Amino acid sequence: MRLNSYIVTQLILRKSFKYYSEDEFLVRKVLSFASSEKPRVLDVGCGNGHYSFLFEICGAEVVGFDYNAQLIEENHRKANLNKSCIQFLTVDGNYPERYFTDTTFDIVFMSGFSLFATDISHQLMNKYLKLLSHNGILVFIQNSDQGGNIRKTHIRNYNIDYLKNEFCQLNCNIENVFFYDRHIAGRVLHQYVFSGISTKVHSIFTKLTRIPCNIVLIISQKETK
Repeated sequence: MRLNSYIVTQLILRKSFKYYSEDEFLVRKVLSFASSEKPRVLDVGCGNGHYSFLFEICGAEVVGFDYNAQLIEENHRKANLNKSCIQFLTVDGNYPERYFTDTTFDIVFMSGFSLFATDISHQLMNKYLKLLSHNGILVFIQNSDQGGNIRKTHIRNYNIDYLKNEFCQLNCNIENVFFYDRHIAGRVLHQYVFSGISTKVHSIFTKLTRIPCNIVLIISQKETK
């Protein structure tokens, strides 16, 4: 294994579930794409509720789900301690239609959703697109070196062109695509993070170093005529 690949793998294995203070900037930026002043957010595969709580702090109404019942139980405990109104549910992410039959969301947020770690299921992704309200957006985030390979952590290094091609086959529009590093740009250069310049610079950086950055896709449903 090349040295840089080894280092990246070890960092992922040790810190893959570590979150950072600058994630609040990401959440606020995501909310800026919403058409509603108090958007309703579905945090898909919410894990320990990190993003769910940030969305609520930033003014959203939040539903978070995960397949891990222990994590959801712990999230309920934290929500009660913090007097949070987030609705946490234990849900099998393969079947969102069983749990959200009469509900739509302004934002469906997917950050590293495990069911799409290796391959994009068109059938499953369409289920989540159907949960969007009018003018709603789906935010798909994956950490990747854009190499296209499967990591030893079993997570795929998607490249941007592959993801764009996958989503173009669905009943949706790709509104924006960004690629950025959360550790430097996310902390210091906020105004440049979600821009074409940042995406180009980080794409070159990743190509040269194979150090992964975050791919962020902003997706909307196609309007039916």
